[in-house]
Amino acid sequence: MAELVRGLPATEEQLVAAGEQALPTLIHAVRREPDAARRGHAARTLARVHRATAEPLAVEAYVEGVLAAPTPAVRMSLLEHAHRFPDPDGHVMATLRTVLGKSEGVTREVVQSAASMTEIEAIEPMMQYVGGTRERPEAPGRDIAMRYLGRAARKGRMEIVDFFTRLADACVPALRTMIEEEMRAVAGGVTVRNWRGWYLANARRRRWEWLADAAAYTLGKPFDPSDVAHVSRLIEAADREPEPAFALLEPLLARRFGFVPPRDVFDPEADLPAAADAAAAAVATLKAWWKENAPYSWYDAKTGRWEVNEDARSARTPVDPKTGELVPPQPPK
Repeated sequence: MAELVRGLPATEEQLVAAGEQALPTLIHAVRREPDAARRGHAARTLARVHRATAEPLAVEAYVEGVLAAPTPAVRMSLLEHAHRFPDPDGHVMATLRTVLGKSEGVTREVVQSAASMTEIEAIEPMMQYVGGTRERPEAPGRDIAMRYLGRAARKGRMEIVDFFTRLADACVPALRTMIEEEMRAVAGGVTVRNWRGWYLANARRRRWEWLADAAAYTLGKPFDPSDVAHVSRLIEAADREPEPAFALLEPLLARRFGFVPPRDVFDPEADLPAAADAAAAAVATLKAWWKENAPYSWYDAKTGRWEVNEDARSARTPVDPKTGELVPPQPPK
């Protein structure tokens, strides 16, 4: 087995096929292998063997190897594979948090690992990493950290909007551009000169209200959620700015259509073209659903949602969009 480990990465498949027999040698390599690249390949292979064998010692050995790494380069080579290990006790993520918080020597792959392992658990270390690199023209994986934080901001984490708008005036131009991009997405596609002022004026409002304000630019008038023509117009334009459209419309329609923005996919092994296709399919599903159900839908002012009159749909009889009552057939002229 030692010979196979020395042959990494070419021998990875052989080690995976060996299963439990390869564990002791791989664990030793993760803990002791002096070559940073080979140590990283050993960690990747150990994770694959662990998935096949469910041997808990593999995760323990991985964390020990990271903590005992003799140099930052070795530590990073191991952490680039953190997302491959299950982390029920949070030990792997705790190590990633520490590394991101220090911001020194962090690689793009390490940032991506942290992003792909969590939804919001890495917010604080991501903010520390971005803040710690604010004066650097470039920083590995900072764009990933910004997209991760932007996703959380779009899901309602107001402390990130505060962080972005404070940081915008105290960072290099490259980072300021990223902040403006994320803030534009948070606000629904609008462009603002003074994001800090915008935030202070809107901090007590919900993002849904921000998106409703942004929809006015598409409509040319204030958005009325009870107006079937307004809803139809926004659905028709959903493929232009899909994320804010779904965030605005899904609560109104009381439906989820499976939309995930491709920019919110962080898994290093994800099929990004497939993610883009899935996002486009969700837009198509939204449009097809509304085309089918709009004639039988009405706005319930008590719930703030559009409801479908199932009896009307079964009878193929349109309803009044304000009341939900059946619209009697009109006699021919």
